[in-house]
Amino acid sequence: VEEASAESDYCAVQGDDDYFIQSSLTECAEFLSKNPDYRTAQGRAVLVAMDSPEPVCGINGIGQYWGENSIESTSIYERYCYFDNKYYVLQFSVHRINEFIHDSRDNVLIKDINDLIEYQHCFTFAISGKSKFLDCLYLVRVRHPELFIHSGKSLIERITSPNWSADYATTINSLSGTLSEDGEVTISEAKKVIVEMINEHFSKALLKQFGNKGGVL
Repeated sequence: VEEASAESDYCAVQGDDDYFIQSSLTECAEFLSKNPDYRTAQGRAVLVAMDSPEPVCGINGIGQYWGENSIESTSIYERYCYFDNKYYVLQFSVHRINEFIHDSRDNVLIKDINDLIEYQHCFTFAISGKSKFLDCLYLVRVRHPELFIHSGKSLIERITSPNWSADYATTINSLSGTLSEDGEVTISEAKKVIVEMINEHFSKALLKQFGNKGGVL
């Protein structure tokens, strides 16, 4: 993104097998150029499920990945609460490059590729500014069966890695600092909110992974 800043004022990040619709990227960038009170913009997204883990294979099905995603509140805390209930991957949205770099200053400190690196990034974007939905086909996500994210490591392996404690602390401190920037909540209140959010996320992930196989969690 820093290298691209010499050539462009806008950016969007995606996985290497996903697709952006070029005209929609332009529409989102044009919207941001005329609406400085919005930080991100995006349209609709579809999900294409492939029938094999191989890079080139057949299509198993097509459905909606996301619909009308937007964040309209001018309150930092209200934006956080709304996004916590309606999470989407704001990394995929169109950003102003200078704001993307600013909002990534703590994210680059996270050492492991894990759930925290996405959550820290996306919640920072949501807390930092409004997000606009534009009615256009924007993104095509591709999903292959049997392929693992996070290098194939289980949740337990990820949260017991040597870098986990430092990455967790970075995420908590960064998000609580951003959430308390306008003084609507104190830093201690913000930290409590962020800790509860992350704990709830990982509790759900553990339950999804293990269910009742090992008895009561």
